[in-house]
Amino acid sequence: MEGRQKEWSGKALMLMVLLLVSFVGKIASLSVTVNDIECVYEYVLYEDDTVSGNFVVVDHDIFWGSDHPGLDLIVTSPGGNTVHTSKGTSGDKFEFKAPRSGMYKFCFHNPYSTPETVSFNIHVGHIPNEHNIAKDEHLDPINVKIAELREALESVTLEQKYLKARDVRHRHTNESTRRRVVMYTVGEYIALAAASALQVVYIRKLFSKSVGYNRAYLCGKSLTLKDLELSEVPPRPSALQIMSEIAGLKCLTKLSVCDFSIRYLPPEIGCVYNLEYLDLSFNKMKSFPAEISNLNALIALKVANNKLVELPSTLSSLQRLEILDLSNNKLTSLGFLELDLMPTSRI
Repeated sequence: MEGRQKEWSGKALMLMVLLLVSFVGKIASLSVTVNDIECVYEYVLYEDDTVSGNFVVVDHDIFWGSDHPGLDLIVTSPGGNTVHTSKGTSGDKFEFKAPRSGMYKFCFHNPYSTPETVSFNIHVGHIPNEHNIAKDEHLDPINVKIAELREALESVTLEQKYLKARDVRHRHTNESTRRRVVMYTVGEYIALAAASALQVVYIRKLFSKSVGYNRAYLCGKSLTLKDLELSEVPPRPSALQIMSEIAGLKCLTKLSVCDFSIRYLPPEIGCVYNLEYLDLSFNKMKSFPAEISNLNALIALKVANNKLVELPSTLSSLQRLEILDLSNNKLTSLGFLELDLMPTSRI
């Protein structure tokens, strides 16, 4: 007798488990893309049944400056009355008692033009009450307990689906945020590079205008320049050009160009007619141009520590020359230099 009771208890427990498993999974899960207004319909068999559910916007395009403000959900009963409303949210849970049996309408409204994908879960729960038990002899308290357990499991399952949808949404939000950060960083680097390039161009133009202005200013002032001294070694190609430009200083009376790596004196030097003092020491000159004889006002000529190997005979025509310094050169003789034509010179 006792063995049969255990056998019947085991069968009853197995039956309860099978019934619970058979009832689980009756949650309606949908994925809805909402462009403007999208509606889902669910039929409720019994009055006062519990209608519960949730929705989460899981896939949407996030604006650059802010997140999407969310959707509106309006639930309408068969009689046309609104039984639940959610405004401007990206996810929500709802639960209400059905005022009557019939077709219920769940409408999502998207106030923006960006399409939104919504994970929507809905469940209609029915638990027999004492009035139903009195009318139906097949119902007993065990069936009511099974229904209550079933609804509890359905609630847990519904909550799990909601949390899973929120997790998907959060992953999508994180990925979208990461993309925005990358795009913002790349855009920032491009903007900085463009700004740097523009600054370089602007500074170059500014200096170009400044140098041009200074050159024009100096050109005007240099026409009356009388004393000029250069001592810094320039790049080799520019030394001869600088000396050629100096030849345009007509009022120059004193010129000192020492340690300037000069190899040749340009012929234009003969145009500086007012030059009285010329110091070309510590350079690399090997000879003088014949035009140096045009410097009739020259009083002192210093070319010490060069590489002179010969002197032009026209140097004798500088009758006002008093000082001629030729020390530390490679001269072996004064050549055709006529000293009697230079009575005031000290060599």
